[in-house]
Order: sequence, then structure tokens, then C-alpha cells
Amino acid sequence: MGRMSRLGVAVVVVALATRGAAAEPATQLVARAQAEWDEQEYEKVIAVAEQLLAGADASPQQRVEALRLKGSALVVLDRPDDAANAFERLFVIDPDYELPPKSSPRILQVFAPARAKWQVAEEQRLAIELGPAWRALVMHVHLPEHPRGGRPIEISVDLADPSAIADRILLSRRRHGAGYYTTTEQRARAGKLAFTISADDTASESPYSLELHVQAKHRSGVALRREGTPDQPIRIDVAAGSVPRPSPITHRWWFWTGIVAVVVGGAFLVDQTISVGPQRIVARP
Repeated sequence: MGRMSRLGVAVVVVALATRGAAAEPATQLVARAQAEWDEQEYEKVIAVAEQLLAGADASPQQRVEALRLKGSALVVLDRPDDAANAFERLFVIDPDYELPPKSSPRILQVFAPARAKWQVAEEQRLAIELGPAWRALVMHVHLPEHPRGGRPIEISVDLADPSAIADRILLSRRRHGAGYYTTTEQRARAGKLAFTISADDTASESPYSLELHVQAKHRSGVALRREGTPDQPIRIDVAAGSVPRPSPITHRWWFWTGIVAVVVGGAFLVDQTISVGPQRIVARP
């Protein structure tokens, strides 16, 4: 086979391989990147993540996972600037994204500053874009006075937003000492919004501190207003208490009323039966 023929075969093989790789489903690519991460094959993690990001069929969540794995692998390979760039691309897709529990502190040390840098840049952009509308936005958080475990706890938020620039209100909460916050959100609207923590979630055999922070967010993910932060949360002292349980059936008035009625009715029937007296039975042919 001539040199040109061999070259042509090689081109065809490469083209087919590229087409096969491009056709690999995004779901499979995410799983493969995670598998390479588990095997500590960090260069391969980056290669697979880039393959997914270059395609057009991946969902936003799959792209976030690819960027998370790529950034984490770059941290391990001691390329913090490239890792920060990957994380910043992640925040553009999902501004509220948090790393999985028990992520390496080494990765967190790159992830957190990357988020802060992205936030500052977005805030500067929005300050110019929104101008007076941002300055007119006012948010106040109201806390319960004497919360008790085993009872619902309501956190209310007053929002004044003349230009309707806030998109969501987020409440993040945790018990003191817990590693991660639980976040719930509502669509932002002017007036009062209420967040209720259920009785089952507040129950405790001993007093505790409930830590929380509240954010009014723009549709871009930038926090327009906040009360408390993850590192310096608002704290509420919650008294011990359990969820009230229905009393046993024998403690209810209608149970004993029913018993008495049955006893009285039974006595009446017995009396009626006895009053009949002896009966003579006559056999008929």
C-alpha cells in the first residue's frame, strides 16, 4: 500500500473514531468522567469533561457536573487558575451550586474564592445595569420571639421592590454544628412572604441554635440583598420540645361516653330479656 493510501486510511479511522466519540451520550460521558475521577485518572477526567462540554446535547446540569469534575481534577493537578476558570463557568450556569458533602478542603479553597470573584464581577455589572432600581430594593427579615422545638417556626420576609428586579427569595437554615444548609425558595414579590419550618424539623430533646441567612436574588443569580451569611448567620435560640401526639383513645371523652352508652343500653336489653319470664313451648305435629 502506498504512502498516500495509508494516509487516507488513517484519516478515515480518525474521522470514524471522532464521530463515535461525539455520538457518545452526555449521560455516559458524565458517568465515565466520574469513574475516571474515582480511579484518580485526573488527566482523563479533564479529557472526558472537555468532550462533553464540546458537544451540543448535554443538559445544563450535565455541563455543571462536567465543569465540577474538570475543576476538581485541575486542583489536584496543581493548576488552580485553570480550576478557578472552570468553576466560574459553572457559576454562569448554576449560581447557587454547592460542592457535594465531604468535598476535599483543597478543592474548597479554590472553589470558594472563584465564587466570590464571579459574584463581585456580576455585582459590578448589575450595579451599572440596574442603577436606582437596586438602591430602591429593601428587605427585612422578621424572626419569631420564643420558638420551641416540636412547633412550626415561621420566618417572614418583607420586601419592597418597586422595579421588580428580585427573582427569588432564598432561606437557608441549619442547626448549629451541622455542616451544610438546607435551602428553600419562593418567587419574589413585593409585600410579606412567609417561610415555615415544620414541627418535625424543629423537634429536639434539648435546646439548640438555628442558624439561617436570607437572600433576595436577581435572575442572574446575584444576591441583591442579604441578611446573614453562611459564615455569619442569623441565630435563633430554640427551646427543647417534641411534636404533640394525639392522646390515646382511652383519654378521649367520647370514648368513655360511648362505653357508658353501651353499658346502659346493654342493661336495658338484659332487663327486657329477663322481664319476659319463662315461656311454655308446645310442640306441634
